[in-house]
Amino acid sequence: MKVSEDLRQAVLQAAIQGKLTKQLDNECAVENYKSILSEKENCIKNKLAKKDSKIIDVENTEKPFNIPLNWKWIRFGDMGIFKKGPFGSSLTKDIFVAKGENTIKVYEQKNAIQKNASLGSYYITNEYFEKKMKGFEVKTGDILVSCAGTIGESFELPKNIEKGIINQALMKMTLMSSVYKPYFMLYFDFMLKDEAKKNSKGGAIKNIPPFDELKNYLFPLPPLAEQQRIVEKVQELMAKIDELEKIENELEALKKDFPINMRNALLQAAMQGKLTKQRKEETVDDFWKELCDAKNELTTKKIIKKTKKKDIEEDSIYPFDIPYNWKIIKLKDVIYTYGGLSYNKDSLLKHTNDMVTVFRGGNISSCAYNFKVDDVKISREYITNSDLYLKKNQLIMPSVTSQIHLGKTARIDKDYNDVVAGGFVLNMIPFILNNDIFSRFLTYIFATNYMNIRCNEIANKSGQAFYNVSRDKLLETYIPLPPLAEQQRIVEKLDKLLPLL
Repeated sequence: MKVSEDLRQAVLQAAIQGKLTKQLDNECAVENYKSILSEKENCIKNKLAKKDSKIIDVENTEKPFNIPLNWKWIRFGDMGIFKKGPFGSSLTKDIFVAKGENTIKVYEQKNAIQKNASLGSYYITNEYFEKKMKGFEVKTGDILVSCAGTIGESFELPKNIEKGIINQALMKMTLMSSVYKPYFMLYFDFMLKDEAKKNSKGGAIKNIPPFDELKNYLFPLPPLAEQQRIVEKVQELMAKIDELEKIENELEALKKDFPINMRNALLQAAMQGKLTKQRKEETVDDFWKELCDAKNELTTKKIIKKTKKKDIEEDSIYPFDIPYNWKIIKLKDVIYTYGGLSYNKDSLLKHTNDMVTVFRGGNISSCAYNFKVDDVKISREYITNSDLYLKKNQLIMPSVTSQIHLGKTARIDKDYNDVVAGGFVLNMIPFILNNDIFSRFLTYIFATNYMNIRCNEIANKSGQAFYNVSRDKLLETYIPLPPLAEQQRIVEKLDKLLPLL
């Protein structure tokens, strides 16, 4: 439980025990109690309420805690008229009518929960109201209490409300005018929460107590002026507790988001050369030449197509500064891509002794991949191209996926002769495939928030929930290229720091 929640409970407990404010000797609750009883008797005489013989006298043995001498223990039933809504069969859908000149509003549970008298669209005829529902009428100042679903939410009806009745999910409390409502509401809310704590493990009361029981609940009545001072003090303290709760929530959010934010910060710092110490004597030129030579060789072998200098209009830049001895390049300068294996239902039905696992988007997470018990398996005879088998240091990314998995990229850490990528997985092959450091560095680039944003920018929405990554636009994405030795230091640093988060 939060500190703010404990403090709220402590403040309310102190308030109803008379420990929150200074007691004045010249004040006594007996006078206030006499006024309440007198008003209740007048209601009974005028047939606005019935005499309740089931309200019993307060015994010393049942008092739950001590209160000041000038306070008085009384019963809930002494303070007002309590009434639950009509039986369900009295308010069925066929009885409701459209709002009109002679219609009566039916107040619902949401009026109490959302503290809004204007909500709702159920009405009954004035004729039905006069005939059967008049006893359930509510007026300004009545308190509505929700009795189903969200239990115990209360709301005092304001001025100028529509003439109406309560439905079967509500209770109304009409308090005597001598009752100071803000103090009553404060205690009523405390009492219900305390009742919930006693009767269940949850934080909400399960049911409003039966009427005979509710009317006999004890109520610690202070002098009227003391009630007002208590409410003022509680409001003052609760405002400060609200500020504390806001800080607690901010700290909780910070604590929750810290690993993600710190991970993003570390990765971005690494890709800007701020995570490691730069060596002036190192240059990226040699490694860049090696990459260019590898690309030319792959082009000569027709493994990748020869491309024009600029295939697609540039729609991105690398938005961060980098050290002077690094280089800004595009993904197409270091990797080539191809799609995964397409298969049909017939291939899934055939089972042999030589089966191949098909990786799908669900097998891939940021910087990691995993096998699952429900992985798709097909016979090896359907693999007509050996290049489809996953190779050490290649990268895989879902090409059609939900937004939450968009851009997640993993590096394959060994050669597999029994695993291929599925049709909705993109194979990304570095030009220098045997370089572990470069492959791992690329994986960390894909893990940055920069790449996550980029993948969201270039993905086309497919249907209601899926996104299709544009392979061509992906290859046009700018990335930083440090010297190879610097890549190694970055990878080693991230390998050490990220697991701590």
